[in-house]
Amino acid sequence: MTLRQDPTLDELLGDPLILAAMRADRVDPRALRTLLGAAAGRLAAAQAREPRPAKPPIDWRATPWGAGAPARLPSQPLADACGAAFCC
Repeated sequence: MTLRQDPTLDELLGDPLILAAMRADRVDPRALRTLLGAAAGRLAAAQAREPRPAKPPIDWRATPWGAGAPARLPSQPLADACGAAFCC
């Protein structure tokens, strides 16, 4: 048993229902596999040429959990003047 959730291309192209639909649509499984393999190769080559930029580091001082965060919760109640937490 695998922990994957999505089927692989081999599993999809081996599924009897998908094969029946491809036959009805006159799709050649070998040609489709070749087309998808070529597309995957072009995508991998493009990603190798242009690596994704690194994300900037998070400035934790700008978040409520940073150095300037209050040590305790605010003293004002969470309810509105009418007494409801959410006013309608």
